[in-house]
Amino acid sequence: MWPDKAGWGTQGGAWSPDGETVVFSAGPSFLRNRLYRTNAAGGDHVVLFEPREEELTRARGYFDPSFLPDFGGRQALLYAEGEGVASDIAVINLETGERQTIVSGDRAFRRPNYSASGHIVYRETSGGRIWALPFSLERLEPAGAPFVIAESHSDHGISGNGVLAYWKSTPGSRMQLAWRDRAGEKLGPVGEPQEQIKTPVLSPDGKEVVVVANEGEVRDIWIHEVERPVKRRITFDEPSADRPTWHPSGKRVTFSRGTVGAVDVWTAPSDGSGKPAPFYESAFSDFGFEWSADGKYLAGSGGHFLFYLRENANGEGWEKVVLEDDTFDHVSPELSPDGRYLAYQSNQSGRHEVYVRPFPEGGREWRI
Repeated sequence: MWPDKAGWGTQGGAWSPDGETVVFSAGPSFLRNRLYRTNAAGGDHVVLFEPREEELTRARGYFDPSFLPDFGGRQALLYAEGEGVASDIAVINLETGERQTIVSGDRAFRRPNYSASGHIVYRETSGGRIWALPFSLERLEPAGAPFVIAESHSDHGISGNGVLAYWKSTPGSRMQLAWRDRAGEKLGPVGEPQEQIKTPVLSPDGKEVVVVANEGEVRDIWIHEVERPVKRRITFDEPSADRPTWHPSGKRVTFSRGTVGAVDVWTAPSDGSGKPAPFYESAFSDFGFEWSADGKYLAGSGGHFLFYLRENANGEGWEKVVLEDDTFDHVSPELSPDGRYLAYQSNQSGRHEVYVRPFPEGGREWRI
């Protein structure tokens, strides 16, 4: 985007009502995206605001900017703040710099837009719903409780006169896991059909697959059997649950769950017999990706940092060891079969590529 900002990406932009300025989201990683303002005719870009001191303890990005209509000559901006599995909707008065959160929760709320009907319309990415929030332009605050106006959607837009257009998925449309050989030939189905199946991970014994999937408009962690069309639910109404993986014992799964800027690692019995419980609590956004075969380490990523968890010397709790922490993305870590190397994706070269480094000691890395 900028010659001196290799690897930076964007997350939305908006024109001011008078057409003179543009506000856009950009940064080296999702959790370090900031809002910038520039003249529509070109020129320098300036950061709109920096996180408050109390916000610095939790990694978060700012994205999806959208201008509100002018009110008495005053300009204000809607935007989303947080990260992939949990984000809030906020508003900033561009005259005073005052900002406040108007929609929050343990879900991912994005793409806020103002409707001529007097509502803020936004989408819930994990639940497939479009919401409307009564809103006062004069006070820049909610004027009522939010309510759902559409189900099973993917994206939306609003015309100047308040007409809503959105993409709606076909009721009952489902996906199904399948086996394929190395030549790409389909060998057969796995488990049951389900909506929006993502991030499948095979169990250590190869008999089950853990996934993130939707059932009845609710996103949760599920396990599908390989040999039979049978599935079972591991979490219940946990829309922020993501990145499930297996403990090498096969007796439990770990996954990420959290709120804006603070994603923890949780664990749950794989047979569905117990409730999920926190495994490692963090002040940042920590996603566990893969256990080592001996169960001593859990490789993870927090966007711009790469880390692993290891058990404390006294056997009580786990500690985080950071392998990489800079301005670039370091995501999707995977251990080699023998556990000696860690592969991951990074955009430090200006584009996303695969790197490998020794594990767990770290050190030198090779670009693949």
